[in-house]
Amino acid sequence: MSSKHGKYVYIAIDKDLYAKVRLFKKKDPKSADAYAFYGVFVKKPPRKAVVLSSSDLPEEVLNKIKSYLSSI
Repeated sequence: MSSKHGKYVYIAIDKDLYAKVRLFKKKDPKSADAYAFYGVFVKKPPRKAVVLSSSDLPEEVLNKIKSYLSSI
């Protein structure tokens, strides 16, 4: 199952760890306001899902994901 209308993208954190992130299309994808992280991690993203590298994210979003991951 792919994400509904492209609202969600998956961020490759590690080899078998992906974070599900909401992407707001009307905002600039280079700003931190375009991404909303809800704390969902998966081992394997859906087949047709968009997977982004962690280097493509703004630094604030990546720090938020890593701090949440370290608190688990």
